[in-house]
Order: sequence, then C-alpha cells, then structure tokens
Amino acid sequence: MGANPAMRRAWLAHNTGHALETAADTRFAPEETRGNIENLVGATQVPLGIGGPIRVKGEHADGLFYVPFATTEGTLVTTYQYGMRAITEAGGATTHVLGDALDITPCFVADSTAHALEVVRWLDEHLPELQDRVAESTRHGRLLEVRAHVLGRRVFARMVFATGDAMGMNMVNLAADRVCRDVTDATACDRYYLRCNYSSDKKPAAINLFRTYGKEVAVEVTLPAGVVEQHLGLTTADLLDFVAAGRLGTMQAGALGANAHFANGLAAIYIACGQDVAQIVNASIGFIDFEAVGDGDLYVAARLPNLVVATVGGGTQLPTQRECLALLGCDGDGTARKFAEIVAATVVGGELAICAALANGRFIEAHRQTRVAAARRGARPVGAA
Repeated sequence: MGANPAMRRAWLAHNTGHALETAADTRFAPEETRGNIENLVGATQVPLGIGGPIRVKGEHADGLFYVPFATTEGTLVTTYQYGMRAITEAGGATTHVLGDALDITPCFVADSTAHALEVVRWLDEHLPELQDRVAESTRHGRLLEVRAHVLGRRVFARMVFATGDAMGMNMVNLAADRVCRDVTDATACDRYYLRCNYSSDKKPAAINLFRTYGKEVAVEVTLPAGVVEQHLGLTTADLLDFVAAGRLGTMQAGALGANAHFANGLAAIYIACGQDVAQIVNASIGFIDFEAVGDGDLYVAARLPNLVVATVGGGTQLPTQRECLALLGCDGDGTARKFAEIVAATVVGGELAICAALANGRFIEAHRQTRVAAARRGARPVGAA
C-alpha cells in the first residue's frame, strides 16, 4: 500500500473511489505518530471547545483552570460550563488522589491445586527479586505487590504497578511478561497467559468499583444555597428530589457505580489531551453523592477510582494534544496527578449541571436549541427522525 500517507490515500482512491482529501490536512509529521498508529492516512478533526475556569483546591492541582473538550456533541461544553462556574463561585472543589496504581493479572497453569499453592508461596517469598527484575526493564514503572489466588490448578496473580506520569499499559505488559517467564521457570508451571480478563481493562466490571486502577481521586465541594439558585437555576431541595429519582433508577438498572454522565466529560477531555479513550469504560465507573447541609446549602462528594491518565508518552506527545495539556499546566513529568485532579473536579461540574438541567427543564430546551441551530445550517441533527 505504500510507505507514506499520500501513497496510502492514492491506493485508497484507486481501489475505493474515496481520496480522503480533508483527512490529509494534519498538524503533525508522519514520523511523529510512530508508535501511535499504523497505516497512517491522515487525521480526523474533532471540534475543540474550552470550559471554565474551574477552581480546584487539590494536593496537586491548585488554581483556576480552563479545560479543553474535544467533542461533536452539542450542549456538552455549555453543560459543563454551568457546573464549573458554580464550583468556582462556591470557592472551588477540593481534590485528593487516594491511590495511584495499574495492575495486570497473568494466569499461571500448574499441575494441580497443590502445585498452584506452591506457586503462590513462591510469589510471596520472592517479591523483592521480582521487583528488581521489573526495575531492569523500565525506569518509570515499579512493581508494588502481587496478590494471588487459586482456582483449581490455575493461579491468578494480580501484579500491581506504579507507572509515574505515563499511562503505563505497554510498560506493564513488558515488565509483567519478563516476571512471568522467571516465575514459570522457577516453579515449573506448564505455561502462563499474560492477560486473562481479571483486571477488566477497558471492560465494565465489579472490580472497578473498589480497587484503584490508574488514579483514584476524591472530590468534594459545598455550594451555598445562593450559588445553587443563581448558577444552577433551582433550589437545593428541588435538585435533591431529582437526585433521589436518579438513585432509584440506578439501583433498578443494576448500574456499576452511581453517576449521571461521567463518560461525557471524560471522553471529551481524553480526546483533547491525547489519552487512551477506551479507558473511559473503566473511568466512568464511579460515584457521586449529594446532600443538604446548613441552611439550604449543597454538599457534593465524588469518588473516581479508575482514572487512567497520562501526561507523558503515547498520544500526549502529539502537537494539539500537547497544547491542550500545556493549557492545563500538565505537560511533562510530575503532572499526571495534577491532571487527574482537574479532570475529576471538572467531571463533578458536569454532574451538577446535568442534574440541575434535568430537574428544571433546561436540559430539553438546550437540545431544542441545538436542533434549531443544526436545521439553520442545513444539517440533520444526530438522532433526528
């Protein structure tokens, strides 16, 4: 098919009749994408909007931030803007990074349950050696612990890593494979499988409710009654009435976690900032809670246990993605936890706004306006009959 994007596009045009001429307009050189994509033909442009400022008072992020959203969903940026403004007017969201780890769970196949138990004992006794082995393969990653359990003659060994500012998936894969070879040789296992779905990477699963996967972030903010009424357009009591209905709906649906639309903001920020977008499957599994305090004030608390984010490596190095991270002051080493806190606080802003909009009727009105705007430019709105 050829060695460069132009040759591939010519091949496509010859064989399909589609030249992808617009996709040819990129802001990066082909060599800059090495390791990010194969069979490169160009780039897909996604509209970029800015929300904010949002005030964050975190352990790692402290200040006012303007947040980039890459999306084609009308009303999304406006929705987040309402919530971010409310948080800022309330004095800001307090954030804490509760955990920072990424895990992978290889499966070792032994001869019997007794042999499998011997493998578990060996893993427990030789952790320092395995940690040294990992250190030989990566400067950024560290093996923190190995938690193993037995099912028949199979040992599921959850290896927990620290990955620094990198997203770390490739790092973890390579390091874990090196460890697995050593374990197999030392314990005479029949074989091993590097992955077996236990870690549930990019899949919704109950394990994502309670263990740290990526950055685990807690957020809290108290909004005075006046801020709720002025910036969200309703009273705390009215908002909590809607939240109660949403809680019942979540329970009846058997949803993993409890939130209104974590995935919306996460996807838009992840695309803008060069993150692994499929990780929102895990990252969107989280919790938010609302309660009345004081004289009609609103207390909000959230926990996002699976924010897999990075500020170095991968897609973060591409030009527009790097600009978006720089806008947040999160480009380079030592900023991944800061980025996670900003993302988590922003997501809470989106929760406040969409819950308020559903409670006071502004949600459907905003979508009507989007439909009208699309009709005026001659476009057919997504989902239109």
